[in-house]
Formats: sequence, C-alpha cells, structure tokens
Amino acid sequence: MTTTSSTTGAARPPAAAATTPTGAATLPGALGIAGRERAVEVPATVERTAAGEVTVTGAAPVTWSDFGVRAPDLGFVSVEDTGTVEFAVTVTATPA
Repeated sequence: MTTTSSTTGAARPPAAAATTPTGAATLPGALGIAGRERAVEVPATVERTAAGEVTVTGAAPVTWSDFGVRAPDLGFVSVEDTGTVEFAVTVTATPA
C-alpha cells in the first residue's frame, strides 16, 4: 500500500444492504507524505456486502515530523505533531 493522501467520507455500502461477516486484517505497506516514505502496518476492517462489494477501512497514526512536515503554529492556534490518516476503499467487481 502506498498512500500519498488521506481520503475520508468515501462511499459506503447502503445501510439497508445485507452483509456477510466482517473480518480484521493488518495491511503492511508504505505510507508516503511530502516525499518521504515510512513502512507501516495498518489495522483494517474488511466487509463484503450482499451486492458483492468489498469495503476496506482503516487508520494509520502518523507523526508529521517523521515525514518532514512541520505542524503549523500561528501564535493563537497550533496543531499537534501527531495525527491520523484514515481511508475507506470500496471495490466492486465487474464482469469480464
């Protein structure tokens, strides 16, 4: 997994859709931010809907300074040096 940006609010299966069991997974990969890359292992949830879609969601904690990103400080407001990169990906199979 190579990630260069965060995606939140991604499409989710309709609430009324029946689902099959949800599973947990650990996704090994690399997270890239501001041209720097770090190895990560991200806990994720995998869900398959009755419609055949598969949704994978997870979050990776990050320390911005590890990627050479300085947290903004405007004097009256500052940002923590840590954050979270969240993702939600839905995959739908198409007939060949």
